[in-house]
Amino acid sequence: MSTEVLKCPHCSALRADAHASTCAYCGAAFAERAAAASPAPLTMPQRLARLEAEPKVRQYLERPLPRPVESGFPLRGLLFGVAALALLGMVLSRSASLDGHGVGVLPIGLGTVLVIALVRSRKRKRAQRAAPPTRRCAAIIGKRTESSDGEQTPTRYFVTLEFTNGSRREYGLEGKAFALCAEDDVGVADTVGERGGWLTNFRRYPGA
Repeated sequence: MSTEVLKCPHCSALRADAHASTCAYCGAAFAERAAAASPAPLTMPQRLARLEAEPKVRQYLERPLPRPVESGFPLRGLLFGVAALALLGMVLSRSASLDGHGVGVLPIGLGTVLVIALVRSRKRKRAQRAAPPTRRCAAIIGKRTESSDGEQTPTRYFVTLEFTNGSRREYGLEGKAFALCAEDDVGVADTVGERGGWLTNFRRYPGA
Protein backbone atom coordinates (compact mmCIF):
# COMPACT_ATOMS: atom_id res chain seq x y z
CA MET A 1 0.00 0.00 0.00
CA SER A 2 1.16 3.55 -0.73
CA THR A 3 0.25 6.60 1.42
CA GLU A 4 1.80 9.14 -0.91
CA VAL A 5 -0.84 11.92 -0.88
CA LEU A 6 0.69 15.34 -1.57
CA LYS A 7 -2.26 17.52 -0.51
CA CYS A 8 -4.97 17.33 2.10
CA PRO A 9 -8.27 16.34 0.48
CA HIS A 10 -10.13 18.78 2.81
CA CYS A 11 -8.07 21.99 2.99
CA SER A 12 -5.56 21.33 0.17
CA ALA A 13 -2.65 21.97 2.50
CA LEU A 14 0.60 20.33 1.57
CA ARG A 15 1.40 17.19 3.48
CA ALA A 16 4.32 17.93 5.75
CA ASP A 17 5.04 14.36 6.83
CA ALA A 18 4.88 11.56 4.29
CA HIS A 19 3.97 9.09 7.05
CA ALA A 20 1.28 11.21 8.73
CA SER A 21 -2.23 9.80 8.64
CA THR A 22 -3.98 13.16 9.29
CA CYS A 23 -3.50 16.73 8.08
CA ALA A 24 -1.42 18.86 10.43
CA TYR A 25 -3.62 21.92 9.71
CA CYS A 26 -7.24 20.73 9.71
CA GLY A 27 -6.96 17.20 11.08
CA ALA A 28 -8.61 15.55 8.06
CA ALA A 29 -7.55 11.99 7.45
CA PHE A 30 -5.49 11.16 4.42
CA ALA A 31 -6.99 8.38 2.32
CA GLU A 32 -4.49 5.71 1.45
CA ARG A 33 -3.99 5.01 -2.20
CA ALA A 34 -3.19 1.52 -3.38
CA ALA A 35 -0.08 1.27 -5.48
CA ALA A 36 -0.68 0.20 -9.03
CA ALA A 37 0.14 -3.46 -9.31
CA SER A 38 2.68 -4.36 -11.96
CA PRO A 39 1.09 -6.42 -14.72
CA ALA A 40 1.70 -10.15 -14.60
CA PRO A 41 4.11 -11.43 -17.26
CA LEU A 42 2.44 -12.83 -20.34
CA THR A 43 2.33 -16.57 -20.80
CA MET A 44 3.81 -18.04 -23.94
CA PRO A 45 0.39 -18.63 -25.58
CA GLN A 46 -0.51 -15.00 -24.83
CA ARG A 47 2.74 -13.79 -26.39
CA LEU A 48 2.05 -15.88 -29.48
CA ALA A 49 -1.54 -14.64 -29.72
CA ARG A 50 -0.33 -11.04 -29.51
CA LEU A 51 2.23 -11.72 -32.23
CA GLU A 52 -0.39 -13.37 -34.42
CA ALA A 53 -2.61 -10.29 -34.14
CA GLU A 54 0.02 -7.95 -35.62
CA PRO A 55 -0.90 -6.91 -39.19
CA LYS A 56 2.51 -7.72 -40.69
CA VAL A 57 2.51 -11.15 -39.12
CA ARG A 58 -1.06 -11.82 -40.26
CA GLN A 59 -0.05 -10.89 -43.79
CA TYR A 60 2.91 -13.26 -43.65
CA LEU A 61 0.77 -16.07 -42.24
CA GLU A 62 -1.70 -15.73 -45.10
CA ARG A 63 0.92 -16.14 -47.81
CA PRO A 64 0.62 -19.42 -49.74
CA LEU A 65 3.17 -21.97 -48.67
CA PRO A 66 5.26 -23.70 -51.34
CA ARG A 67 5.14 -27.46 -51.38
CA PRO A 68 8.35 -29.07 -50.11
CA VAL A 69 10.77 -29.75 -52.94
CA GLU A 70 11.72 -33.38 -53.46
CA SER A 71 15.44 -33.41 -52.90
CA GLY A 72 16.10 -36.86 -54.28
CA PHE A 73 18.24 -39.51 -52.66
CA PRO A 74 20.74 -38.04 -50.14
CA LEU A 75 24.42 -38.15 -51.06
CA ARG A 76 25.28 -40.05 -47.88
CA GLY A 77 22.65 -42.65 -48.65
CA LEU A 78 23.78 -42.91 -52.25
CA LEU A 79 27.39 -43.54 -51.24
CA PHE A 80 26.31 -46.10 -48.69
CA GLY A 81 24.18 -47.88 -51.27
CA VAL A 82 26.99 -48.00 -53.83
CA ALA A 83 29.45 -49.33 -51.24
CA ALA A 84 26.95 -51.93 -50.02
CA LEU A 85 26.21 -53.10 -53.55
CA ALA A 86 29.92 -53.33 -54.37
CA LEU A 87 30.55 -55.35 -51.22
CA LEU A 88 27.58 -57.57 -51.98
CA GLY A 89 28.88 -58.26 -55.49
CA MET A 90 32.33 -59.16 -54.18
CA VAL A 91 30.92 -61.53 -51.59
CA LEU A 92 28.60 -63.13 -54.11
CA SER A 93 31.41 -63.69 -56.58
CA ARG A 94 33.73 -65.15 -53.95
CA SER A 95 31.02 -67.35 -52.47
CA ALA A 96 30.13 -68.75 -55.86
CA SER A 97 33.77 -69.42 -56.79
CA LEU A 98 34.60 -71.17 -53.50
CA ASP A 99 31.79 -73.65 -53.07
CA GLY A 100 29.89 -73.50 -56.31
CA HIS A 101 26.60 -73.87 -54.43
CA GLY A 102 25.03 -70.51 -55.13
CA VAL A 103 24.52 -67.53 -52.90
CA GLY A 104 25.54 -67.62 -49.22
CA VAL A 105 23.58 -66.36 -46.23
CA LEU A 106 25.67 -63.22 -45.70
CA PRO A 107 25.02 -61.71 -49.15
CA ILE A 108 21.31 -62.37 -48.79
CA GLY A 109 21.29 -60.63 -45.40
CA LEU A 110 23.16 -57.61 -46.71
CA GLY A 111 20.85 -57.30 -49.67
CA THR A 112 17.77 -57.61 -47.46
CA VAL A 113 18.97 -54.88 -45.09
CA LEU A 114 19.70 -52.54 -47.99
CA VAL A 115 16.31 -53.12 -49.58
CA ILE A 116 14.49 -52.54 -46.26
CA ALA A 117 16.42 -49.30 -45.67
CA LEU A 118 15.60 -48.03 -49.15
CA VAL A 119 11.91 -48.89 -48.81
CA ARG A 120 11.63 -47.18 -45.42
CA SER A 121 13.37 -44.08 -46.74
CA ARG A 122 11.01 -43.93 -49.71
CA LYS A 123 7.94 -44.33 -47.49
CA ARG A 124 9.07 -41.61 -45.12
CA LYS A 125 9.73 -39.16 -47.94
CA ARG A 126 6.43 -40.00 -49.61
CA ALA A 127 4.54 -39.33 -46.37
CA GLN A 128 6.33 -36.01 -45.89
CA ARG A 129 5.55 -34.91 -49.44
CA ALA A 130 1.90 -35.89 -49.04
CA ALA A 131 1.45 -33.95 -45.78
CA PRO A 132 0.35 -30.34 -46.34
CA PRO A 133 2.79 -27.70 -45.07
CA THR A 134 1.66 -25.61 -42.11
CA ARG A 135 2.59 -22.06 -41.06
CA ARG A 136 1.85 -21.00 -37.49
CA CYS A 137 3.11 -18.70 -34.77
CA ALA A 138 5.33 -20.73 -32.48
CA ALA A 139 8.02 -20.51 -29.83
CA ILE A 140 11.09 -22.70 -29.46
CA ILE A 141 10.98 -24.15 -25.96
CA GLY A 142 13.51 -26.97 -26.27
CA LYS A 143 16.43 -28.31 -28.33
CA ARG A 144 18.12 -31.69 -28.43
CA THR A 145 20.40 -33.86 -30.55
CA GLU A 146 20.39 -37.59 -31.10
CA SER A 147 23.33 -39.74 -32.16
CA SER A 148 24.39 -43.36 -31.85
CA ASP A 149 27.83 -43.94 -30.36
CA GLY A 150 30.08 -46.30 -32.25
CA GLU A 151 27.95 -46.29 -35.42
CA GLN A 152 28.40 -44.47 -38.70
CA THR A 153 25.14 -42.57 -38.35
CA PRO A 154 24.77 -38.79 -38.66
CA THR A 155 23.63 -36.69 -35.71
CA ARG A 156 19.92 -35.84 -35.80
CA TYR A 157 18.61 -32.47 -34.60
CA PHE A 158 15.27 -31.68 -32.98
CA VAL A 159 13.44 -28.67 -31.57
CA THR A 160 10.23 -28.56 -29.54
CA LEU A 161 7.72 -25.90 -30.54
CA GLU A 162 4.84 -24.45 -28.53
CA PHE A 163 1.85 -23.01 -30.40
CA THR A 164 -0.86 -20.44 -29.67
CA ASN A 165 -3.27 -23.06 -28.30
CA GLY A 166 -0.64 -24.27 -25.80
CA SER A 167 0.12 -27.54 -27.61
CA ARG A 168 3.70 -28.69 -28.04
CA ARG A 169 5.35 -30.86 -30.68
CA GLU A 170 8.87 -31.91 -31.61
CA TYR A 171 10.23 -31.49 -35.14
CA GLY A 172 13.42 -32.47 -36.90
CA LEU A 173 15.53 -29.95 -38.78
CA GLU A 174 18.88 -29.44 -40.49
CA GLY A 175 22.00 -28.95 -38.40
CA LYS A 176 22.65 -25.45 -39.77
CA ALA A 177 19.14 -24.32 -38.88
CA PHE A 178 19.48 -25.97 -35.46
CA ALA A 179 22.58 -23.85 -34.71
CA LEU A 180 20.62 -20.66 -35.45
CA CYS A 181 17.73 -21.54 -33.13
CA ALA A 182 17.65 -20.56 -29.47
CA GLU A 183 15.24 -21.43 -26.71
CA ASP A 184 12.54 -18.80 -26.10
CA ASP A 185 12.74 -17.57 -29.71
CA VAL A 186 9.26 -16.47 -30.84
CA GLY A 187 8.23 -16.29 -34.48
CA VAL A 188 6.50 -18.10 -37.33
CA ALA A 189 7.29 -21.75 -38.06
CA ASP A 190 6.82 -23.61 -41.35
CA THR A 191 6.40 -27.32 -40.70
CA VAL A 192 5.61 -30.44 -42.70
CA GLY A 193 3.84 -33.36 -41.06
CA GLU A 194 3.02 -33.85 -37.40
CA ARG A 195 4.42 -37.01 -35.84
CA GLY A 196 7.98 -37.22 -37.05
CA GLY A 197 7.48 -33.92 -38.87
CA TRP A 198 10.07 -31.49 -40.16
CA LEU A 199 10.71 -27.82 -39.45
CA THR A 200 11.45 -26.27 -42.87
CA ASN A 201 11.74 -22.62 -41.82
CA PHE A 202 11.55 -20.45 -38.69
CA ARG A 203 11.17 -16.68 -38.97
CA ARG A 204 11.81 -15.09 -35.59
CA TYR A 205 10.37 -11.78 -34.38
CA PRO A 206 12.63 -10.24 -31.71
CA GLY A 207 10.78 -8.51 -28.91
CA ALA A 208 7.56 -10.47 -29.40
